[in-house]
Amino acid sequence: MRTIRLLLALTLTACMTTSGPLQGQAFGGSSSSRVVSPTVVATYRAHENGDGTTILDLVVLWRGSPGWFMRVNGSSSGSGLYGGFGQTYSYQWAAYGGITLMVEYDSARSTAKIRDREISLTNANVALIDGVDSDKPTFLGTQWIDPSLSGTGDPVPTIMKRSPELFDFLRCDLTRPDQAQQMILALICDQMRP
Repeated sequence: MRTIRLLLALTLTACMTTSGPLQGQAFGGSSSSRVVSPTVVATYRAHENGDGTTILDLVVLWRGSPGWFMRVNGSSSGSGLYGGFGQTYSYQWAAYGGITLMVEYDSARSTAKIRDREISLTNANVALIDGVDSDKPTFLGTQWIDPSLSGTGDPVPTIMKRSPELFDFLRCDLTRPDQAQQMILALICDQMRP
């Protein structure tokens, strides 16, 4: 029964998306968090340009030990937007395995804040965090990848396929002892493979 609940949670989080105006844009956007490998949860945010194109704002790859996101039953997520007078602050959070993942955005300054680390979104749209389930998570750095996205579906596979280094970060080579979990995680990893 526990395996069935975990599989359902993995499947639901792979599809969980919220929509609405983001980053002070006049047009809509999307944000979501989902399991992308045996060790990583990805949190992303994108916005629509109003010309039919969608642009990635940021994807954060939260890596921990294998299966860290399954330690406590359930997951949840949310977001918020505040602003006025040309200033917009927004945030996005998700909870997995008893750990809350939070990203704060300041559109006036074009920055994001992750675990007390501020990054400029003008020269970075990928952030890598390791040891998210440890006492001392490590901010490994940032990268820039092509931010253009197509379609309205989940952009995470598109983003991962653009960079073999990002795919390697996922540690899809690791396996889970539970056969059902391993099968679902292998399917998820196959979606990310360049």
